[in-house]
Amino acid sequence: MPGWRALAAFLAAGVAAADDLPAAPDGMIAPAAAEALLSSGTGPVIRLVDAGRASRKPLRYAPTDGRSVQVKDSMDGEVRFIVGGETKQQGKIPTMARELVVRQVRGGAEGSHIQIDVTRVAVGGKVSLAGKAECDVGPTGRVTGMTAMGAGLGPTGFDTSIVVLPDAAVGVGARWQLLRRAAGATNTVQIETYTLRSRSNTEIELQWTTEQWLVGNKVRLPDGSEAAVRRYQNRGGGRATLATDVVVPSRRAPWVG
Repeated sequence: MPGWRALAAFLAAGVAAADDLPAAPDGMIAPAAAEALLSSGTGPVIRLVDAGRASRKPLRYAPTDGRSVQVKDSMDGEVRFIVGGETKQQGKIPTMARELVVRQVRGGAEGSHIQIDVTRVAVGGKVSLAGKAECDVGPTGRVTGMTAMGAGLGPTGFDTSIVVLPDAAVGVGARWQLLRRAAGATNTVQIETYTLRSRSNTEIELQWTTEQWLVGNKVRLPDGSEAAVRRYQNRGGGRATLATDVVVPSRRAPWVG
């Protein structure tokens, strides 16, 4: 079935793929297939894979009016470019650390209006300018109306920290996929797969995995040159606890593969 080979690494974690995903041999997908799956420039797409067990009901955020949440995150890693079997560039990616204050100006079952104060952004220990942003977040976590000033904060800087929930009613064991497009040094399709482990009136427990597919077979190297890619791999996962009265994860424990 198309897509299973590319997502085989996820099956050990109990995550199955929808059977109509295109094949992505060696972590790469043809541009035409990527456009057919998710057009560039469009927002994320939700695909429900399994509605889960009985006693299904919708998963929804109901943000508390006036609540503020401090968010701290950081990202680091390593990169290696192999051209013609020879390692051309290799090294650590400078650690990026970010501190946000997320204010839910208006909350409730119909969604929330969010103000975001970026109080600190540091790359490789060097602090850059902070910034502000505002947006609306719907009851399933979809971000609209993002406006941003400073710090390079845009829709992909905040909405990727929000887990988008399926529209349909679901039960424990439900699985859904969130597809996003990203373009920069690499043009990718990102597939996030979520499994509902448990739920209560105030919390949602999830298992998640993520994988990126390279669109085409070219990447830009840090020196500005372009290289053809034979194999591309960028994936990770973990568990997350969502408090339904806020729109950012309250606890997240990632792993990277």
